[in-house]
Amino acid sequence: MNPRFIRIAISLLSIVLLMAIGLSCGKGSTQSHGSAGFSLLSYTDCKVFIAKYNIPGIPEETCLEYIYDDTGTLYLKHINAVFNCCLDSISATMNKGDSVISIVETEHLLNGGCHCICFYDLEYRLDDIAPGIYSVEISPAEEYSDAGRTFVIDISEPVIDTVCLSLNMIVE
Repeated sequence: MNPRFIRIAISLLSIVLLMAIGLSCGKGSTQSHGSAGFSLLSYTDCKVFIAKYNIPGIPEETCLEYIYDDTGTLYLKHINAVFNCCLDSISATMNKGDSVISIVETEHLLNGGCHCICFYDLEYRLDDIAPGIYSVEISPAEEYSDAGRTFVIDISEPVIDTVCLSLNMIVE
């Protein structure tokens, strides 16, 4: 066979496979467990698909965008959460202490998952949160990056803000 034809065929097959994997990145049901007054409102489809961990284009930061109003409602958006690219759904649990809010994000895989990762944004609503300074600890159930993240937020008054941390990916 013609070597050029083989290269083209392999390239086309690779593109089709990557598209099929990318299309399997979808929203499942939004589930939340744990404390009353906590909801995982939504999450995005796969934003950035990565077949290998150490390629250019990987987001360098994970961020926590937060909105706090004068009724005690805190909205959080975890930007660039890292999960497998073959998800059925994502769920989360939350526990709140005096100055610590702990969230555990859990992926639920389709057919055992794939050998790739994606970046997602997750949005939460927390009710009955008193004003103050909090450490928001977000821990993934599956770790594709260094251990959990701790974001410090000041919600002493109504505010809209974002805090970001370096995203150091584990290279396999």
